[in-house]
Amino acid sequence: MQPPFEFGHLDPSRDPPEVYGAALDLLCEFWARLRTFRSSYQEEEFLVQLTACVENQVIAAGILLVIKVELLSDR
Repeated sequence: MQPPFEFGHLDPSRDPPEVYGAALDLLCEFWARLRTFRSSYQEEEFLVQLTACVENQVIAAGILLVIKVELLSDR
C-alpha cells in the first residue's frame, strides 16, 4: 500500500530541494515498515494501537512536508 502523502509532479524544473526529497523518502519507508509490523502482530492489541498512532503521526508529518514542498516549488 502506498503512503497517503506521495508527492508527484510533471515538471522536473520544480523538483524539491534534495533534502526534502530525502525526508519524504524516509517517511515513506518508515510508514511502510510500520504497516508491515502492524500486520504481523495483529493479536497484540497494544502494539496495534501503538503503531496506528505512530502511523497517523507519520502521515501528518508527510502531508506537512508535501505542503512545504509545494510552497517551495511555487516560488
